[in-house]
Amino acid sequence: MRPILRRLSALALILTLTPLSCLREPPRPESVKQQLGLRRLAVPPARRLGALGPFRIEGAWHLTSPFSGFGSYSAMVPLPRGQLLALSDRGGVMTFSPPGAAQEGVLLTTIRYTRRRSRDLDAESATRDPATGRIWVGTESSNGISRHDPNLRVEARAWPPAMKAWDRNEGPEAMTRLSDGRFVVLAEGFDGVLENRLHQAVLFPGDPTRNGGKGARFRFSGPEGFKPTDMATLPDGRVLVLFRRLVPRLPMFEGRIAVADPAELRPGKVWTAREIARLEPPLPTDNYEAMTVVSRGDGMVTVWLMSDDNVSVLQRTLLLKLALDPAKLRPARAKVPPAR
Repeated sequence: MRPILRRLSALALILTLTPLSCLREPPRPESVKQQLGLRRLAVPPARRLGALGPFRIEGAWHLTSPFSGFGSYSAMVPLPRGQLLALSDRGGVMTFSPPGAAQEGVLLTTIRYTRRRSRDLDAESATRDPATGRIWVGTESSNGISRHDPNLRVEARAWPPAMKAWDRNEGPEAMTRLSDGRFVVLAEGFDGVLENRLHQAVLFPGDPTRNGGKGARFRFSGPEGFKPTDMATLPDGRVLVLFRRLVPRLPMFEGRIAVADPAELRPGKVWTAREIARLEPPLPTDNYEAMTVVSRGDGMVTVWLMSDDNVSVLQRTLLLKLALDPAKLRPARAKVPPAR
């Protein structure tokens, strides 16, 4: 099949499946119950998971809660004492202790907002500075970035000019703070109607909410047909990027993980990520949109993934725990000095 026909076929498939992915579950009864259920899922033996490449699966869980604002989590960052913070595209916030961490309970909240401010709470990406505890959140509907203190109080907002023209439904889907203090933000959408690899992206020299949100544009290249949904910085300075796409079966999504080296990033050029793992059956699979990396202290890292259920009857909120030795990712690189 010719490339243009292949792309048109893919577009037809997406238009067919998208309504199915949006089949809403019945409205949940209003509830503020602080309960989180984590049901462990069976995972196949390692011999059947060769698609995970350098990753080793250590667990998969189906998350549920009676809390009426639960679900639709699209971004995640690590917190002290092993906890994780997940943010949803509907104003939801969940702080919880994942399996294996010291159990400190769960805090589920929903940010209340007026219609005028709702666009500023469509959280799709987030990154955290472990030194200060500050958190930056990318909001898709407004193509904005906000900076928050450790208690998630807003300190500053910016609507970077370089992101202004991004599609409001495919905006700042992935963001990370690099080891040297710079920030990278990736647009979810492809850079053109018939494009299936390149995405618009912005490199900020520092905090993107300062200096009018000025940043340098570049383009990012990922696996063919996949869109970036999150990214996280490894201890050695390289970056893991999470991708997903719709497929003609249930579950309706499959994913990819790629690695990219910021040392190769140049404004105005194409920054390329190298695929290293596939997220597809028999692995528990869904719409993985959130990813974060936690150092273990022995050179290994834990990579947590969470899926966005889109409040759909056909989807689930899944939590995946992967182990990775970054030293096994080739080519290796020298460690980037920390930001001053």
